[in-house]
Amino acid sequence: MNALFSFKKMMILLLAGAVILASLGFTSAVSAQSTCGDSYTVQKGDYLTKIARTCGVTYADLLKANPTITTPSKIYPGQVIKIPVVGIPVTGATKPSMYTVQAGDTLFSIGQRFAVTVAELREANPTVGSTISAGQVLNIPARISFAAGGTAATVAGKLEANSKHYYLLNAAANQTLEVTLTAPAGGTLAILGADGTTLSAAGSNTGYRGVLPKTQDYILVLASGSSALDYGLSVDIPLRVSFAAGSTSATLTGTIPANLNQYFIVRASKDQTLTVTTTPNDKIQLTLYGVDGTVLKSPMGEGASFSGTLPSTQDYILVLKTANQVQSFTLTVSIPGSPSIPVTGTTSYTVKKGDTLYSIAKGAGTTVAVLMRANPEITDKNNISVGQVIYLPGATIKLSDGKTVYIVNKGESLGAIAKKFNITLNALTAANTQITNINLIFTGQRINIP
Repeated sequence: MNALFSFKKMMILLLAGAVILASLGFTSAVSAQSTCGDSYTVQKGDYLTKIARTCGVTYADLLKANPTITTPSKIYPGQVIKIPVVGIPVTGATKPSMYTVQAGDTLFSIGQRFAVTVAELREANPTVGSTISAGQVLNIPARISFAAGGTAATVAGKLEANSKHYYLLNAAANQTLEVTLTAPAGGTLAILGADGTTLSAAGSNTGYRGVLPKTQDYILVLASGSSALDYGLSVDIPLRVSFAAGSTSATLTGTIPANLNQYFIVRASKDQTLTVTTTPNDKIQLTLYGVDGTVLKSPMGEGASFSGTLPSTQDYILVLKTANQVQSFTLTVSIPGSPSIPVTGTTSYTVKKGDTLYSIAKGAGTTVAVLMRANPEITDKNNISVGQVIYLPGATIKLSDGKTVYIVNKGESLGAIAKKFNITLNALTAANTQITNINLIFTGQRINIP
């Protein structure tokens, strides 16, 4: 972990410097289309601040792109709003700050002033009740969002002594989030869920990596000590690489923004051979590490390719970086022998267009939780692909390493499974040391068959 964050901190220092230079006008901003495309049709209940936040642009840029809107508070359903081209990275409509409530202020009026919503103000100020009073100090958050097709963002800022900055990031359940804060001693990072959960408490550790528990806003709290400090903040959510049914490789294409990286994540097993190639090889740098912090290819290495035997079963993160210019890329990831091979009589379902994991579970008379337990390669219940094979309870699967597993069906016991495969209960329990209570197994659980 320390090795990982040491080189990530070095990368964020370079990126933060580029962001600061860009803000001073020494480098030009690279443009990318907003998350809404080039226009947006107003819906009932919309207002300009909400549209700006939804589309990942600033309120000021949105007004500038629509000079015919002379009264921002008066827009109507069906009206077409022009969405401006935005810079990379896309951050909140305002810089995070603190505000002292004045007489007559309301959360709504403060939100309008700083282009944030009342909900966002409440997320950054969880102790605020239904009313506010003059003299009360509020945290004004800034929202972090990625440019269209992007997997990362960096921001830079300055904290005064004994102060805090709040950033908001919306992310989905089961996504992997990485955050690195680069700041002098005394700077701390905490990560909270809008539901009140704590992912990472404030402390000396200024890096975080973890799988998110639910879809919601996550609150990044940066704090200073007795001295003011400049900081850089790197946030990324890797895009998961998945193979089509029966395939051992996947190819992705995209664009690496200037001064930013693209992040990918792939699940692989110990002793499998992972091969990664990226073109153009001479213009892209590849970094590869495990989520446990093991670095397989450092950012100092030349070229954008890797081939090697993996040290452990885990997720591996691939980072593509380029010089300070936009660069198109083609990424190929292959793991020979990686897919599961069904044996005769396997119970499975092949995903069709329009399917969801919920509809498949309902059709099979089971639940989404059971299907995710039976198919551990599915890390996002909202992300399945046409042609993907979903194994159901009662399935027998022969894995690429030659081992056989069985997916527990509803109401089954280890004794019943042993009888089904004509083996002794002792042999079955010996092959499944992960089961600590032989009388407690779950529908969808994978059982090793010796």
